[in-house]
Amino acid sequence: MEALTNRHRGKKEIVDELRSTVKERIDHGEIMETGDESYEPASTRVEKDFAGGILNEKHLERVLAENDNTYVRFALVKVSGFQSEGTSKMVRNGIGKAIVSLSWKAGLTMAMAVKLQTHIGRANSVVC
Repeated sequence: MEALTNRHRGKKEIVDELRSTVKERIDHGEIMETGDESYEPASTRVEKDFAGGILNEKHLERVLAENDNTYVRFALVKVSGFQSEGTSKMVRNGIGKAIVSLSWKAGLTMAMAVKLQTHIGRANSVVC
């Protein structure tokens, strides 16, 4: 991404489009995190884990500790029932109350809501 933005530094429209495309692909779990050929997008892993009955708070804590934020976002969408765009906006804005609401809707504990606020929400102030 950096090489492309440097190459097109004088063309703001192209740089903005590149950033937008990359952000959209990350939000949709389409960016490979490793060079491993067995890589599965976050959305696919969430669906499998949900079907397998392991998409619970303990599992989310483990994934959060691994910094797999894309997986956590998809998991929050799945367990909360909210739309993907709304969930991403709630997390991206870093507003503690929104993340607490999302956590509550997903059936997560307040302790997990605090972790979500600090790890993926980067909330300015933590709501307890």
